Amino acid sequence: MALSHWISLVILIGCSIGTVLLAWKIKLRWGLGLLFRLVLFMLIGISIYGEILADQPIEFLPEVLILDRSDSISEEELFNSQVSATVWKNLRPNRHLIIFGSSTDVVLSSRWPEVGNKASNLDEALCIVETLFGESLDRILIATDGMIEHPEEVEGWIERFQKSGTKVDLISQRGVDYSSDVYVGRIKGVSRVWTGTRFPIILPVVTKEESQANLQIFVNGTLYKESLVELRAGSSSLLIWLDAGNPGVMHVEARLKIDADEFQENNSAYTSVQVFAQPRILFITRSEPIAAKLVQNLREEGSEVSMISPDLFPTTIEELEKFQVIMVHDILAQDFNYEQMQAIKIHVLEMGKGLIFLGGRNSFTLGGYQKTILEPLFPVRLTPPDRIQRVPMTFLLVLDRSGSMAGDRDTDIAPIDLTREAAMRAIETLRPDDYLGVMTFSATTNWDVDIRRVGEGLELRTAQDKVSQIVASGTTYMYQALDQAVDQMLAIKTTDHPHILLMTDGVSGDGSQDEFVRLVRTARENGITISTKIEK
Repeated sequence: MALSHWISLVILIGCSIGTVLLAWKIKLRWGLGLLFRLVLFMLIGISIYGEILADQPIEFLPEVLILDRSDSISEEELFNSQVSATVWKNLRPNRHLIIFGSSTDVVLSSRWPEVGNKASNLDEALCIVETLFGESLDRILIATDGMIEHPEEVEGWIERFQKSGTKVDLISQRGVDYSSDVYVGRIKGVSRVWTGTRFPIILPVVTKEESQANLQIFVNGTLYKESLVELRAGSSSLLIWLDAGNPGVMHVEARLKIDADEFQENNSAYTSVQVFAQPRILFITRSEPIAAKLVQNLREEGSEVSMISPDLFPTTIEELEKFQVIMVHDILAQDFNYEQMQAIKIHVLEMGKGLIFLGGRNSFTLGGYQKTILEPLFPVRLTPPDRIQRVPMTFLLVLDRSGSMAGDRDTDIAPIDLTREAAMRAIETLRPDDYLGVMTFSATTNWDVDIRRVGEGLELRTAQDKVSQIVASGTTYMYQALDQAVDQMLAIKTTDHPHILLMTDGVSGDGSQDEFVRLVRTARENGITISTKIEK
């Protein structure tokens, strides 16, 4: 068929040329007829040539439309874009349609595949485009509202296509109006509680506008509490208190109800809390008056507490089995015999029960537990870590024990209590090669600990015991005490770094300002540094 078209076209062109030559040779004078015949031949030629061109296919480079189908696109926009994309695809050959959301797929028929709408993975769609078409693309159209995952990766893909010569155009889609939407995040809080205890959970909330919401808390499917809460714009957290009920699992659901919120499906959050029966506690102490408040609090929370001294601690599994937790309060390792320590170890490692060391001056390293069979059960290492080396120092504590340090009726914590605690913590920082002295003063001065080398842990505990027994009474002669402290530091040669720490409420009954200045200057000239801590 195509060959006959070409032959006909050649014959027509030959006839046209022959007609013109014949008319010129015989000098015909019917020019109008000649013109008519030439036009006729031309129209016939155009008709034949058009059919020839129609038989030749036109090659178009591939074009791809990438369409966002995530739930951030409005319902109306999803429908309209689907219709428009279908029309665009059918207008000419070699056009391809790819849709994306949580996943990506190619549209091959009138029935569109499901890609999920809970995410917007445009970078995955661009990766698939490159896999399918490489660098042979003419143009990529991207229709999205811009709320996409991994925007940096998307920018990288677009730059890559543009460098290869592919035109990339963006089509803006109308997104959902989230101005009134309230989003509830995952509930934060404890996963295990004792029955009868009150515990908090935290509900993260995100909203663009300030609003009021009705908060409902459901426990095991039943409405537990309901209240009106104020939500501020941006991110905030709601603190919610719950009471643990019977042993078992508490299934907790939090719901926020706002009339203006069109997206109620993201207004709920869930969590589960395991509730255990209150434990029976075996409380071991030698200081019942000191531990009495803690024991009382435990009992008020519903725990059954048996308080005994270490010499009455049972050694048989049968006696310990009824207790879920053992609490050791400020007990020296030497107060336990080997059988008792072994019973504690079995109680924890083999029976899976609890052990709590409450600390104190007689616990952990100072309590002598290092290298005992209980040491591996502790939450801390009893061997001190390597410290940065420093030269030994001489440390003299000068502590005010005058009556003003006892505070008054309105004082929650007396200055003398703070002084004792701070002094004991300072003593703990010393090393065996350091020297330590403790002086207390009121109207008179007293050397509670003479200046001597610290040595091992037992010396530190002795010094702390002395500090813990300080009682506030009398007047305040601070200058007299500081003068004796400086004289003593000058009289003995211990280390090259002597230091005095003065702890007081700041009111002295002796010494003028000039006398204090001269005393400090004398100390500084002799290499003695002085610092002070005022407790009020």
